[in-house]
Amino acid sequence: MPPPLIGILGGMGPAAGVDMVSRITEETLSSTDQDHCPVLLYSPPGDIPDRTSYLLGHSSSDPAAPIADALVRMAGAGVTVAAIACNTAHADPILRSVMQRLGRDAPELRLLHMIEETVAALGDIVPGASTIGILGTQGTYRFRLYEDRLRKAGYDCVIPPRQVREHVVHDAIYDRSFGIKANPRSVTPKARENIISAVRTLRDQGADAVILGCTELPLAVRDAFVEGLPVIDPARMVARALIRDVLPERLRPWPVPSLSVRR
Repeated sequence: MPPPLIGILGGMGPAAGVDMVSRITEETLSSTDQDHCPVLLYSPPGDIPDRTSYLLGHSSSDPAAPIADALVRMAGAGVTVAAIACNTAHADPILRSVMQRLGRDAPELRLLHMIEETVAALGDIVPGASTIGILGTQGTYRFRLYEDRLRKAGYDCVIPPRQVREHVVHDAIYDRSFGIKANPRSVTPKARENIISAVRTLRDQGADAVILGCTELPLAVRDAFVEGLPVIDPARMVARALIRDVLPERLRPWPVPSLSVRR
C-alpha cells in the first residue's frame, strides 16, 4: 500500500509553497526516486487574499473561505495530511474558520499546525536556548502566533521594536521594488540586509535563536546561523513533521551537532 498523500497549500506567496516541497525532499532519506514521499502542491495565489491586510483591518476580504475551499479540494484529490505554507494564515481569526469548514466537509484531512510544530521542535534543534526572537508579518505579531505558544512552552521571547517590525521587516517582505514577494527568484541584497539587520536587533535584545516566522524570510536567509544566532525555518519544521507522519523511517536525522546555541 502506498504511503498517504501529503498536501501543501501554497500560493501565500507562490515561491513559499514550492520551497516547502523542496524542504520535504531535502529532509527525506533516499537513494532512489521511489524513496520519497508522495506530495501534492496546490498553489492558487489569485484566490487567496493577503492574510496580513485582512488581519490588520486594511481589507475586508477574508482569506479563510478560499483557504478552506482549497484544502477541501485537496482532500477530494486524495490528500490525507496537509500543511499551509504561510505562518500568518494560522492566526485564529483565519484558522478557526478553516478548521470548522474542514470538520464539516473534509473530516478525514489532518492539517498540521506550522507554529505548533516549530515550537515543539525547538528543544531538539536549539538545545540550551531560553530566549527566542521572532521575525514575521504584522499579522503574525498582532495575533501573537509565536509569543503565546513559546511562553507556554517555557521560553522567553523577544520581538523587534515597532520601527523595525513595521519598516525593516515588513519592507523586506512586501516592498514592491526590493521585497521578497516582488523578487522571489532572486532576492535583492536590500531585502536580505533588512532581515540580517533585524536579526542583529534581536541578538542585541538577548535572543538565543530566531524564528523566521514568515515563509518568505527563509527564501532570503539560507544560512543556519545569522549574526551568530541559529535561525529556524518553520517550513522545514512542518516538512519534517509531515514526513514523520507518513514515512517516519525516511525522516533524515538532525545533523550532529545540531543548531546549538553559541555562547
